[in-house]
Amino acid sequence: RRGRISSIVVDRRFRGLGIGRRLIEHAIDVLRRNGVDKIYMWVRRNNERMLRLAENFGFEITREGERSYRLELRA
Repeated sequence: RRGRISSIVVDRRFRGLGIGRRLIEHAIDVLRRNGVDKIYMWVRRNNERMLRLAENFGFEITREGERSYRLELRA
């Protein structure tokens, strides 16, 4: 089964506090508990923070769009 993380947004005033990391951790946990074995999301090419964060969780680029990358994690 596949699952998608469609949007992770943290207000600029609260960035750098680990909120994005906790949101992704929770999303991955919920998806895995519901039988998902492949998780994907699209991240804009210029969103370097999110790309680094996703890589830290093991996401890999599986497709390149004009403005974004498709990242995938095998859960």
